[in-house]
Amino acid sequence: MDAPDGDQSAQAVHALPADHTPCAVAAVEGRVQAGAADVSLLKAPTMLRQRLASGFGQSLVVFAVKGGAGAASLLVFACVARMCGAEEFGRFGLLFSAAMFVASFAALGQQALLVKEAPKLRLQHDAAGERALYRFSILVTAIGALIGFVALVAWGRAAGGLVLPSVAAAALSVLFAISQTTLGILRVNDRLLLGIATRDLAWRLLALVGLVVVWRVGGASQSAGSMLLVVAAALLLAVLPHWQVIRRRLGELAHGARDASAHPRTWFGATAGLAVVGMIAGADQTLFTVALGRLESPVGVGAFFASVKVVEVVNLFMVSVALTVAPALSRAVALGDRAVLQVECRKAAGSLFLPVVAACLVLTVGAPLILGVFDTSFSSEANVLRILAAAMLVNALTGATGLLMQLAGMHWRLVVFQGGAILAVLACLPMLVGRFGVEGAALAYLASKVLWNVLALVAIRKRLGIDPSCLSLMPGRAVA
Repeated sequence: MDAPDGDQSAQAVHALPADHTPCAVAAVEGRVQAGAADVSLLKAPTMLRQRLASGFGQSLVVFAVKGGAGAASLLVFACVARMCGAEEFGRFGLLFSAAMFVASFAALGQQALLVKEAPKLRLQHDAAGERALYRFSILVTAIGALIGFVALVAWGRAAGGLVLPSVAAAALSVLFAISQTTLGILRVNDRLLLGIATRDLAWRLLALVGLVVVWRVGGASQSAGSMLLVVAAALLLAVLPHWQVIRRRLGELAHGARDASAHPRTWFGATAGLAVVGMIAGADQTLFTVALGRLESPVGVGAFFASVKVVEVVNLFMVSVALTVAPALSRAVALGDRAVLQVECRKAAGSLFLPVVAACLVLTVGAPLILGVFDTSFSSEANVLRILAAAMLVNALTGATGLLMQLAGMHWRLVVFQGGAILAVLACLPMLVGRFGVEGAALAYLASKVLWNVLALVAIRKRLGIDPSCLSLMPGRAVA
């Protein structure tokens, strides 16, 4: 399943140096150069292990795991569509999107808080504070997840006929919100690969196994509620290893020296802002499907949901590239070196341009066939997939706008840009859907991407004086 990647901001923060000052950056670069001078053929196996353990090596492994998760996700959704039928799959897509949207807020930004605060406490040798932070994040997430559960069940009751399926969706929302926080704890304890291998990949594989079992036992005609229960049960099993690591870590910290440097009030203050950031980050991947559920038939919602899940595979590649280039961009921003920053942005744009253009061409040409894998009736909505592919192309052509705004301290402005763009086009959604049908929702999605990316480009140009878009690849483009 491709859940909204609301932890992207946390991933970006995790990729940055702990200290962004020029001295710290120079020290890091000095250590890298000193290590490079000691290369020999006899040390090749050791070097390979070190590179795989490095940030770049981890990025490659993360990309491989994410790629496998993306492929497994598409297979899961295709199986659900085949087992449910077009109409019931539309209900599944509506409930799944609602669950992910609520979870993105219910997690209350704790993964980002953990990535930000845990390293500080560790540097201060504050074992008691670090333990208090983990317990605080788990408790806050549990409260947020409980509120989300109640809200989803109430929404299902108000929608009529969706009470039992909404309970399944609410359970999925609770589990996903909690997994966001447990993944954050694993991340700050250098267990990132375990976290994504279980939560991102194992979840999908277990869901596939569960679907096969349900199909063999109950046949191919299944309800949206039963499919959501399978997905939720798979997630529960997948994240069990998280709790083993967390319990062990809490036990280790319990023996640390006591210190009163923890500040729960500060954490509460940061939680409010981070919750909004997390919700906005994943809103465009979920909120359009939820809103469309009030305006279109379940079959139309199913076609749109399937198209969103297909293009999210392209988005997955862009997120992986952003994680790879984040350290270099961070160093350039910290040093205030505009020329180096422009060069790194060109590298990022070059890495994105050809693969994303090729992927979008494949999606454009093969749209009817691709959607037909989910359900043959979806092939008639091939233009929806084509428009959403164009939205992903806009993301690629404008470059790493979101990451750069975070690095430049403009994260709140980014929230305003993204949130404002989404709200503006959602206000026009009834008119667009009434005029163009499901394609109107796709056009609204495209418009939101264009709007906030253009605003981000203007802001980056003013603040940093560089152009991160693919236009910077053109000959003669100079740094402003």
